[in-house]
Amino acid sequence: MTDHRDLIEILRSTGQRITGAADLILQATQPGATIGDTALDARESDIRVQTDPTRWEAVSVGQAITPEPPTVPSPAMVPSVGR
Repeated sequence: MTDHRDLIEILRSTGQRITGAADLILQATQPGATIGDTALDARESDIRVQTDPTRWEAVSVGQAITPEPPTVPSPAMVPSVGR
Protein backbone atom coordinates (compact mmCIF):
# COMPACT_ATOMS: atom_id res chain seq x y z
CA MET A 1 0.00 0.00 0.00
CA THR A 2 2.86 2.40 0.73
CA ASP A 3 4.38 1.83 -2.72
CA HIS A 4 1.06 2.69 -4.34
CA ARG A 5 0.79 5.96 -2.42
CA ASP A 6 4.36 6.86 -3.23
CA LEU A 7 3.67 6.23 -6.92
CA ILE A 8 0.62 8.52 -6.84
CA GLU A 9 2.64 11.28 -5.16
CA ILE A 10 5.48 10.89 -7.69
CA LEU A 11 3.00 11.10 -10.59
CA ARG A 12 1.24 14.11 -9.07
CA SER A 13 4.44 16.06 -8.38
CA THR A 14 5.86 15.18 -11.81
CA GLY A 15 2.66 16.40 -13.46
CA GLN A 16 2.83 19.66 -11.51
CA ARG A 17 6.45 20.23 -12.56
CA ILE A 18 5.62 19.52 -16.22
CA THR A 19 2.63 21.89 -16.12
CA GLY A 20 4.72 24.60 -14.43
CA ALA A 21 7.53 24.23 -16.98
CA ALA A 22 5.05 24.36 -19.87
CA ASP A 23 3.50 27.55 -18.44
CA LEU A 24 6.94 29.19 -18.16
CA ILE A 25 7.83 28.23 -21.73
CA LEU A 26 4.51 29.58 -23.06
CA GLN A 27 4.93 32.86 -21.15
CA ALA A 28 8.41 33.33 -22.58
CA THR A 29 7.54 32.42 -26.18
CA GLN A 30 4.07 33.88 -26.69
CA PRO A 31 3.92 37.45 -28.02
CA GLY A 32 2.08 40.04 -26.00
CA ALA A 33 -1.37 41.21 -26.95
CA THR A 34 -1.49 43.88 -29.64
CA ILE A 35 -3.87 46.84 -29.72
CA GLY A 36 -5.90 44.98 -32.33
CA ASP A 37 -6.15 41.89 -30.13
CA THR A 38 -7.32 44.01 -27.21
CA ALA A 39 -9.94 45.77 -29.37
CA LEU A 40 -11.20 42.48 -30.78
CA ASP A 41 -11.47 40.98 -27.29
CA ALA A 42 -13.48 44.00 -26.11
CA ARG A 43 -15.76 43.82 -29.15
CA GLU A 44 -16.28 40.11 -28.63
CA SER A 45 -17.49 40.69 -25.07
CA ASP A 46 -19.90 43.39 -26.34
CA ILE A 47 -21.30 40.95 -28.89
CA ARG A 48 -21.70 38.24 -26.26
CA VAL A 49 -23.77 40.62 -24.10
CA GLN A 50 -25.90 41.63 -27.08
CA THR A 51 -26.62 38.04 -28.09
CA ASP A 52 -27.18 36.62 -24.60
CA PRO A 53 -30.80 37.30 -23.58
CA THR A 54 -30.01 36.63 -19.92
CA ARG A 55 -27.69 39.67 -19.91
CA TRP A 56 -30.00 42.10 -21.75
CA GLU A 57 -31.01 45.14 -19.77
CA ALA A 58 -34.68 45.87 -19.31
CA VAL A 59 -35.84 49.20 -20.68
CA SER A 60 -38.85 50.77 -19.05
CA VAL A 61 -41.60 52.18 -21.25
CA GLY A 62 -40.75 55.74 -20.25
CA GLN A 63 -37.20 55.33 -21.51
CA ALA A 64 -38.11 53.77 -24.84
CA ILE A 65 -37.22 55.87 -27.86
CA THR A 66 -40.16 56.43 -30.15
CA PRO A 67 -39.16 57.02 -33.77
CA GLU A 68 -40.33 60.21 -35.41
CA PRO A 69 -42.98 59.73 -38.10
CA PRO A 70 -41.63 60.29 -41.61
CA THR A 71 -42.29 63.69 -43.04
CA VAL A 72 -44.41 63.75 -46.17
CA PRO A 73 -43.94 66.70 -48.52
CA SER A 74 -47.06 68.66 -49.40
CA PRO A 75 -48.51 67.91 -52.85
CA ALA A 76 -47.72 71.45 -54.03
CA MET A 77 -44.00 70.85 -53.43
CA VAL A 78 -43.82 67.50 -55.28
CA PRO A 79 -43.06 67.92 -58.99
CA SER A 80 -45.56 66.07 -61.11
CA VAL A 81 -44.55 63.94 -64.03
CA GLY A 82 -45.90 64.90 -67.44
CA ARG A 83 -46.82 68.55 -66.72
